[in-house]
Amino acid sequence: MTDTAPWWVPIAAAWGVFTAGVLAFIAALIKLHTDRRQWKKEIDTRVEQWQADLDTRVRHWQSDALARDRQWQMDSLVRGMGYLTGGTQNRSVGIGLITSLITTGNLPDGVRPAIDSVMWNQLVYATQHGQIYKAHERDNAQRLLTLVEQSSYKNNPAFDDISRCIRSQGARTQSRFTAAQRRLREAAAPLADDIAVVPFVAALSTLVQAQADRLKKDGGHITPDKWVETLERYFPS
Repeated sequence: MTDTAPWWVPIAAAWGVFTAGVLAFIAALIKLHTDRRQWKKEIDTRVEQWQADLDTRVRHWQSDALARDRQWQMDSLVRGMGYLTGGTQNRSVGIGLITSLITTGNLPDGVRPAIDSVMWNQLVYATQHGQIYKAHERDNAQRLLTLVEQSSYKNNPAFDDISRCIRSQGARTQSRFTAAQRRLREAAAPLADDIAVVPFVAALSTLVQAQADRLKKDGGHITPDKWVETLERYFPS
């Protein structure tokens, strides 16, 4: 008679296989969770490294940009100061450069007192030794005056005298020009019937009137185009 295994042996074997499979699955889940935490830690570490590297690069870029801005400011300031020692047009360019640096906040605070001193000296020079009776020089002096008004030199005892001198120069020039224009009309009146000189008188009177209009407008001078237009009108080819 053949011996047979008890009925529960296959069940126990199956249960063992099942239990082993469950335990293996749980172990795999635990390992996956552990690996996931490790991966997250590694990713966080790399992100922190990338962020630190980016921050470093940004700081270097900002430092370089600030250095370039400061160099640009100093270069512009040096150019502006150099132009001040030139003629009327160069002085106008220099005043424009320095004015732009001040109004845009690009003039370093540390050098502002020195710039104010230079502007004051330029204003004194333009008033006492310049030709402020000329429109361009008077315009330069007026712009210098505007800059100096923003500095402590506004309290200088000579400031009010210089201010009055500049502002009255335009009025004096206008008054003298008007008087000379009136004398020209009076001198030309007896020549109205002299055909030979009529074109000369008319051309001169037209040009003088054009200059008078320009003085009232902006204190400037009539352009060569106006001269050509007037001379061609009275002396056609």
